Amino acid sequence: MQEEFSHYHCTAEWHFTRFTGHGATLAPIIYDFAFHLIKLPHKPYFYASTPNLAEYFGVDEKTVRKALRLLAKSGFFELVRAMPGRTNQYRPVRHPDWQTKNPGRCVERLGVTYGDEDPLGPVLYAASGSNFKVLGANVLKGMRNTGHSDDAIAKHFHTFLETEGPFTREEYRNGFLRMFIVYLRAQPVQARAANA
Repeated sequence: MQEEFSHYHCTAEWHFTRFTGHGATLAPIIYDFAFHLIKLPHKPYFYASTPNLAEYFGVDEKTVRKALRLLAKSGFFELVRAMPGRTNQYRPVRHPDWQTKNPGRCVERLGVTYGDEDPLGPVLYAASGSNFKVLGANVLKGMRNTGHSDDAIAKHFHTFLETEGPFTREEYRNGFLRMFIVYLRAQPVQARAANA
């Protein structure tokens, strides 16, 4: 059972970085290459000879065979047909389909760290270069209590970053929010447009 957490959703690349041994660095390249060669729905299988793949990628045949075995063992390639002396046929499996067949083996995305449940949170998070994380709804409520609209808060946030920054990671963690609220309170509140 997977117990790791990440700031990002799980992808095939996350699994590939955990591959070890001979062929581990080539496996994700062959995986991606397979999707270039297959043509759904008419040719849903990947079959390329080991010597041709080795020549194409500039590696030895042993590395190609190991990479293909890693992909098959992990389930990202499903073996469709294997005949002695012939090229194996594989069906490449996209991560969402792989995830359905392999529950519990993916990294879990961390819970809300920057106000995902409120559209203003991600705007401020992105504007700060992923440095300012809104931890809790009260932070955004405090900003809105200054009387500014969400659009005005976002504009003032950009201006604050440009005029008062750059900020260190330590400053983002300690004191940044207080400084921004003080700055925001000092800005004139524009009258909101009346609904017509």
